[in-house]
Amino acid sequence: MTHPLTIILIPLLLCIFSMMQPRLAGLLSLLSCLPTAAYAAWLFHRDSTTAWVLVDAFGVMLQTDTRTAWLLLTNALVCVAVVLDFRRRNDTAPFLHTLVITLHAGINAAFICADLFSLYVALELTTITASLLIGHPLTSGSVWNAFRYLFVSNIAMLFYLIGVVLVYESTLSFAMDGVSHSPPVASALLISGLLVKGGVFIPGLWLPFAHSEAEAPVSALLSGVLVKIAIFPLMTIALGAPEAGVILRWIGVASALFGVGFALFETDVKRLLAFSTISQVGVMLAAPVAGAFYAFTHGIAKSCLFLSAGKLPAREIGALRTTGVDRRLRAVMTVAVLSLSGAPFLAGYVAKSALFPHLTHLHAPWMTAGAVGTALILAKLIFLPGPAASPSTPAPVMPVLPLLAGMLFFGIAPDAVTMKELGKALLILLTGWGLYGLIFRRVGIRLSRRPEDLRHLIGAMVILLWVLMILQEAA
Repeated sequence: MTHPLTIILIPLLLCIFSMMQPRLAGLLSLLSCLPTAAYAAWLFHRDSTTAWVLVDAFGVMLQTDTRTAWLLLTNALVCVAVVLDFRRRNDTAPFLHTLVITLHAGINAAFICADLFSLYVALELTTITASLLIGHPLTSGSVWNAFRYLFVSNIAMLFYLIGVVLVYESTLSFAMDGVSHSPPVASALLISGLLVKGGVFIPGLWLPFAHSEAEAPVSALLSGVLVKIAIFPLMTIALGAPEAGVILRWIGVASALFGVGFALFETDVKRLLAFSTISQVGVMLAAPVAGAFYAFTHGIAKSCLFLSAGKLPAREIGALRTTGVDRRLRAVMTVAVLSLSGAPFLAGYVAKSALFPHLTHLHAPWMTAGAVGTALILAKLIFLPGPAASPSTPAPVMPVLPLLAGMLFFGIAPDAVTMKELGKALLILLTGWGLYGLIFRRVGIRLSRRPEDLRHLIGAMVILLWVLMILQEAA
């Protein structure tokens, strides 16, 4: 069980069994998460970096460390919550559980790959599987959404694959550290493809449309863990290639503010959460040293919110103010919102406390503004009234219990609880809530959705590629 291939092969084996025994697909999808969680726990215990060379001459290898453990744990917890949410429905097709197992294995593979080509294979596997999940339940809107996601992802992966070829041409190896020794055009192509796949900055505008049409559990997988498979290698590149790292950190800052800016005027709950994801992945890139734990806290909290959004009586904030929200559901959403906003004694607070010291003096003020903006936009989800009458069947919260447990358990960190940090966290939180209550609660401006059109997305991807080429040449 100490070899990383076990967390890929065991889920794939269970995937085959689920196709042979569809009645057991739900149980098998839960079992597929256990090796991932166990392996993550073993990595925490070992607390060291280990590499397994698969093809030495080409630099094809696997690598695991504590950063990998946080992302594997995210995958395990999010998939458990999604499977539990699917299992509570009587009409869930066994095929969906099989897809979740396959996606789980592909995400594990992406996190442990330490070379560019193996990462490409894992990314393509997750792209195909995720598009099938997005396309369920085969309505015209969901099928178009799946095709749109597949089209954008494949163009991004074409950029990435060309970059991989250029890196190999320069270094005769697929090793990820070869990015720093490759021509600027190679790193620009690699980074462009990963930025699109990770939902960062303007090319990340595919996320709101994908979330608006996909089912809530699929949205939880997309924002909670799937975008991280592109963010993780970007953080690795930022740490290993100084010139690219400077550019990626500024892109992260821009994405953090960009997502908040769009979310300020969004009234659809799922689209609001999608814009928040665009902002949060930017935060991870702005401080890649501490990005892995931040990715974990974001993943479990955001998945909790998406799963909760699927149980709301309406998706429009205005309608929810009229109908009210079930008290149990509102309590769950409040915990997740507080964690994402950095409220003390929750996992998000510990992650922000660990991340901010790694920001440069140029980035810190902007990221503080982004943190205030996060508290502001998410305030829309917690300052909602209760229902006029008690519902006959309270909203089920059992699927999100593993996520809530993670937010509470990893919020226990005595080293992070200092008067200075507590005061800063409370000031950010209260400032965001104050701005929401005094100004933005009454704002009725609606932004155009034309930038999310497919043609504009492709244009943004090409422009981003050219800008990155220019910046890499200048560096």
